[in-house]
Amino acid sequence: MRHYQVIIFSVFILLAGCRKGDIKPGELPETHLSIEAINLTGENRLNSEVRLSWYGTDVDGYIQGFEISTDNQNWEFTTVQDSVFIFDLEAGSDTTDVDFYVRAIDNDNNIDPTPAYLKVPLKNSPPSASFNNDRGPRDTAFCVSTFYWTASDPDGDQTIQQVYIRFNDGNWTEISTRENLISFLVDTAVSSGPATAKLYYGRNDQPENLEIDGLKVGEDNVLYLKSVDLAGTESAVDTSDVFFLKNKTRGTNTLWVSAHSLSIAADYRSFLDNQSIAYDFLDYGSDFGRKQPVYWDPTFKLILSLYPKFFMDAPASTFPNAVTGQDAVILDYMANIIQDYQSNGGKSLITAKLDKALAIEEVAVFANAFAIEDIDRASGVFRTRSNDTVQPQGDYVAYPELVPQNTQILTPIIASADADDFYRAQFDPNRGWMGDNLVATARKNGNGDLIQVFFAIELHYFHKDGNPQPVEQLIGRILKDEF
Repeated sequence: MRHYQVIIFSVFILLAGCRKGDIKPGELPETHLSIEAINLTGENRLNSEVRLSWYGTDVDGYIQGFEISTDNQNWEFTTVQDSVFIFDLEAGSDTTDVDFYVRAIDNDNNIDPTPAYLKVPLKNSPPSASFNNDRGPRDTAFCVSTFYWTASDPDGDQTIQQVYIRFNDGNWTEISTRENLISFLVDTAVSSGPATAKLYYGRNDQPENLEIDGLKVGEDNVLYLKSVDLAGTESAVDTSDVFFLKNKTRGTNTLWVSAHSLSIAADYRSFLDNQSIAYDFLDYGSDFGRKQPVYWDPTFKLILSLYPKFFMDAPASTFPNAVTGQDAVILDYMANIIQDYQSNGGKSLITAKLDKALAIEEVAVFANAFAIEDIDRASGVFRTRSNDTVQPQGDYVAYPELVPQNTQILTPIIASADADDFYRAQFDPNRGWMGDNLVATARKNGNGDLIQVFFAIELHYFHKDGNPQPVEQLIGRILKDEF
């Protein structure tokens, strides 16, 4: 029996099929197709999605329903008079003829002994496959390139049997037809030239058992995509936007992300360089965050997993995301990733300005990931002046004091239950501030090792008189000694 799928029903009220005149009890119903023949051959054949309609008559009663079949042996009951069918072509077949039978059943359960018949000439339609380049890599990918693809077929998407990808001049590799979000983590041992990559589906933490070849580190790359249907017909090949592939620096243990402008990032670069800290740098701040990953998970998650240490500087401004439609602070986007990162042994130093206008639910998204419970929502203005100091607390008193270059309006924080007070700031008592003065927290693991430091101040504003040494020493001690 040939298989088919009914995808659309048109609902009709079945009218009595009686004719005027003498009625002869026991008359059998008759069945008619709206089209008596489809005289098409060669390239003019129909695709496998076909709309058919039929009706029945009965001189001594009415039609209660119909039975349809594609082999005149197995029948399926229906009460509708037209439907759209998707007929299956045999695997490897480009054309076929489908036999379609329909027979009416009257109110006495009499069945038309001579079903209406139609031969439907079909031709396979090629599938299609394409990338959504708005969700692909920007002009440069760092270690990980993520793509979103779709495939369809006029004969029904269920006829798509295989999907293949290929980087540049590499080999075609079959991937799952069910996984539209795919990421490639390049071999980090390769600094330039040909390289292989691991394939990740969706937001999985573990790669597939596939080795993808054809990538080129330090060069432009493209990814090709095609699909194949049940008949063995291939789609046209789609090509991703060109992207330059950069790789992790071998032996580097620190990832630095800046969400500030490049001019401010230059200050942090100086802090790190003067402490002889080796790092890989990602610019997530310039041009309204255009270089931020479209999919933080998996793209940023996979990148971050390559480094045991993470440093980030961030403003209070928000950034849009094309996939989710969010407009949020960068801490929101990476919160879940940072939590998983720390659970897997990663250590982080964050310096970020927080806006007092942030709603409780907004802070709740990232609070646990960054060793804070909430921002301090007391009344008044928390203002530090150029003669105020930001002082280390408790077990951390050996860390340097910090002094702002000029007056700063800050938003103090409330530490999470598992965090220590790290720094407190002096402030102007004449601005009506009624809350706490905690501006940095520290979190340790079960062994007493420092694993996270969170500053609710932007450290580049805290080197008075152009003296960067206190900030440099602070960063160096955390990233080199503690971590």
